[in-house]
Amino acid sequence: MYCRDHIHADDKLVAAIVKQLLSLSVTGKHVTIVSHSRAMGVCLEAAKELEQSGIECEVINLRTIRPMDDETIIKSVMKTNHLITVENGWPQSGVGAEVCARIMESELFY
Repeated sequence: MYCRDHIHADDKLVAAIVKQLLSLSVTGKHVTIVSHSRAMGVCLEAAKELEQSGIECEVINLRTIRPMDDETIIKSVMKTNHLITVENGWPQSGVGAEVCARIMESELFY
């Protein structure tokens, strides 16, 4: 199996690195938009356009997919109560689907 012999990093160290890499590009209070890679440009443009209509978007740029900083995403969705994921991948089994699954498995739904 690939990477089986690699040493696993300390969880606290990984969490600290992820916190530094995660970028909260725009803060808002109405909707959370989570994206990564090239789709971020579309998200930032959408946030500017929605702002003209009075909708404040919180845009999160996932700089790492693994590990993913669930805490920041969950806190944002708890604040806005709405989530949009944007990516250029397949409509199923992608990063957006993983973000949605983690939200649904979090304390938001308990």
